[in-house]
Amino acid sequence: MGLKGDQGPIGPTGPQGHLPPRSMTVVLITIHSQTDSLPACLDHQTTLFQGFSLVQLGGNGVSGNQDLGSLGSCLIRFSTSPVMSCTARNVCENSTVKVSTSWLSSGIHPPAVGEDQSDDARARAVGRCVVCQTHVAVEQQAIHSQSGIIPDCSPGWTSLWTGYSFVMHSINGGAGGTFISSPGSCLPVYREKPVVTCNSSLGCEEPDGQSSLWLQASDSGGSAISRCRVCQYNGN
Repeated sequence: MGLKGDQGPIGPTGPQGHLPPRSMTVVLITIHSQTDSLPACLDHQTTLFQGFSLVQLGGNGVSGNQDLGSLGSCLIRFSTSPVMSCTARNVCENSTVKVSTSWLSSGIHPPAVGEDQSDDARARAVGRCVVCQTHVAVEQQAIHSQSGIIPDCSPGWTSLWTGYSFVMHSINGGAGGTFISSPGSCLPVYREKPVVTCNSSLGCEEPDGQSSLWLQASDSGGSAISRCRVCQYNGN
């Protein structure tokens, strides 16, 4: 075997490389303003659509809750009768359905008897929402302090908003809520009556029989609501 040869000359510079394709991971986040003004998406987020904050939807005595952290809780259009009944014969109509819907309140009282009862007038009593898109691969998390102090995000996570720890509402024996791990459980505004109910024939109201459950601030002796923060992983 011969001796090892000398190092050869340096070759020409190679072609410029290409950036990897943009991540295809898409995460959606729903933001509720609890006012009649539309909320805005946060930095580095894209608006997909805006709408009205739906809590519960039902007909003929059966209802289903919406997770306030999901895009299903943000309906593009407001209506007191958004569903219809369809039979096995493919006949659909809404006149036979007793529709009841619950929405996050905007803080504005629904129109009273004798006032304008159009859907546009009623919609002012309903909170607005926006669904946003982000390419961060980890979804948001809600952190509840169970105290009067707003909690901090963990290292590597970015704060999106702060609020009050909402668990569920109850109206005349019926109830609905959201997972406390969901961003929808951290509502930016505390209201004793957070929900407006609408009936396809009777209009909208803030029911007298409404009650709401919130996480308790354990350091308050039972007199205050727990604070919360919604955080998103920043990739670091």
